[in-house]
Amino acid sequence: MSEPLRRALAEHAVALSQRVLDEMYENPFWMERYGARGRNFANEDSLHHISYLDQALASADPLIFERYARWLRTVLVTRGMCTEHLAENFRLLARAITDAGLPDDAAAREILLRGDASLRYEDGNAGVLEHSRDQLLRAVEDAQAVQPMREDDRRYVVSYFIDAAATGEGAFFEQFAARFPAAVKNGLIAVSAILGVPNRAPDRPSGGDR
Repeated sequence: MSEPLRRALAEHAVALSQRVLDEMYENPFWMERYGARGRNFANEDSLHHISYLDQALASADPLIFERYARWLRTVLVTRGMCTEHLAENFRLLARAITDAGLPDDAAAREILLRGDASLRYEDGNAGVLEHSRDQLLRAVEDAQAVQPMREDDRRYVVSYFIDAAATGEGAFFEQFAARFPAAVKNGLIAVSAILGVPNRAPDRPSGGDR
């Protein structure tokens, strides 16, 4: 059943990747932070997503993609990105496959969305914050009266905050949160305190931008 889909993915891989990146790069953050060179890396990553999607389809084993997603997250969050950047790419790719009219697109969507779901933290302080993601998003929305934020930026700053709880390093969160009024950061810290999650002082990043 997946053979027509796999052939179509191979044929349309570059176009699908470019569509996803076009949508993500509508946010000025991407070009400001990573520039054209960063987009080349992002394109390589998107093509890798499609390659692992193909492997999962060929083996009828979504766990192949889920394991890849979790591994890649550990790489990217040490290089200045957040979990939501990766999860968003998966969701946009799923939508692009459907919009392109590829055969049996539901099979691809299921694997990609399982990859998205596999990135949710379950344990520790990050798990506590993950399960309260909606509450954190509301805190950001309440804090943005002076400087309205893009919807994706709200998701990103919350994701950076949760990643900081998972890694114990807050520098990338601090760097991204500095783009917005201090009330955004303070609102997230206030919610984490209510949840009993300690706020960590920013640490030196363990890696640099790509």
